Amino acid sequence: MQRLGLLVNHEKLNTQILDGIADMIRIVNKDNEVVYFNDAMEKFFSGNTNLIVCEMDQEEGQDSFCDMRITERCLSTGEVIQREESVGEDYYSVKTNPIFGDNGSIIGAIEVFRNKSTEKKLQIELIERNKSLMEEMQAARNIQQALLPTENSIKGIDLNYLYRPASALSGDVFDVYEIDEDHIALYIADVVGHGFSSSMTTMFIFQTLRNMQKKILKNPALTMEELNKRFLQLGLSVEIYFTLFYGVFNRKTKEFTYTNAGHNCPPMVKQGEDITLLEASGYPINRLFSEHKYEAETIQLKDKSQILLYTDGIVEYKNIDRIEFGIQRLKEIFETYTQHFFEELDSSLRSFVYGEPIDDITCALIQLNCAKQV
Repeated sequence: MQRLGLLVNHEKLNTQILDGIADMIRIVNKDNEVVYFNDAMEKFFSGNTNLIVCEMDQEEGQDSFCDMRITERCLSTGEVIQREESVGEDYYSVKTNPIFGDNGSIIGAIEVFRNKSTEKKLQIELIERNKSLMEEMQAARNIQQALLPTENSIKGIDLNYLYRPASALSGDVFDVYEIDEDHIALYIADVVGHGFSSSMTTMFIFQTLRNMQKKILKNPALTMEELNKRFLQLGLSVEIYFTLFYGVFNRKTKEFTYTNAGHNCPPMVKQGEDITLLEASGYPINRLFSEHKYEAETIQLKDKSQILLYTDGIVEYKNIDRIEFGIQRLKEIFETYTQHFFEELDSSLRSFVYGEPIDDITCALIQLNCAKQV
């Protein structure tokens, strides 16, 4: 095997050990000349010494393999330098260490090339997949937000809302829409978890409740049972489920009929100075409760009545003492706010909370302007 002249104190270098190492190893002297390479490096270059010692024009070298500025810097400063290097189609992690003589002076440097091609290719693939995933998540996020109802788009209804997902995709969804001239449907749902499965479930809820027969939609109990039936047909795991509050406002009678599928955040109705919690029992939409029947409740509303829908992301906000924001605080803000409810709510939440929220925050305020109806 061809070898160049070794360092002056080469007897201190156990070349037999270096030749037995799978990593490629190269040594330069104090003049930055290659004086040794191990068997692994010789094999990689098929015995072509000129390529290893870089005795050719720079453009003929193996990528930046013959760029000796790193070893020159190591010889000059004595620092240990770690870098990545491409040699041919392979990727290497290269560590350059100074070699010290007996008097403490630098007499050379040793480079160790460890093949990281598999890890590098996996890293590149992971980056590409992550980029693709982020693009898909952004598209899904845009679709989710596009599904939200337009504020004040329904005659006789003033709608405002706060919608703040804890991550890219939300498990919350709400909607307000006309069933026919006399009936307005509104609901809010909270799907367990976050990510694609929960966001796709919110889209299922939206599309299903927008495409049921009108005679079913006007009956909240039947609507909930039909929604449950269609959800079961998806054949999803029991870990995927959601809670939902659904109600229908009759413009003529001013009655609001509602039902609840396990939504533990009872909507609030404000009429004048009175606030009523719309509490109703019912199991969440889940495979475990496939035969459940839902019951509806009815409340009489007036002109300017307000309905507040929200999810547990608000009431479960915690402060530094791990105390929850709670329904009572939300009720007090709803009861006493003067002009801009969501500004006051947001200010109160931000001053109360400690750390970043871990759940989606969704809150919708609907005012029924009955007097505007023809």
